[in-house]
Amino acid sequence: QAVRPVEVVTGEMWLKAADTLRRVAALGEQAGRVFTLENLNLAVDHPGTPFARAADTLALVEAVNSPALKMNLDLYHAQIGEGNLIELIRR
Repeated sequence: QAVRPVEVVTGEMWLKAADTLRRVAALGEQAGRVFTLENLNLAVDHPGTPFARAADTLALVEAVNSPALKMNLDLYHAQIGEGNLIELIRR
């Protein structure tokens, strides 16, 4: 089955993603490992990918609030998709 691009992220999708990441983070905590979630760009490489923007990625990581889940800020994707790297790095 082909993957369908996401036009709008719903609240249900966000809650499901956060719940899944909580379970992944719990596994990481038990194993003494850290998982990272990386932002992507929608403009060129990953159109229709949910939670791709840096702000969305960070919001999910903060919602999970686990030492076993961190954000990997991909500067390439951030610059192409959002610009203003200085502000993204500050956050």
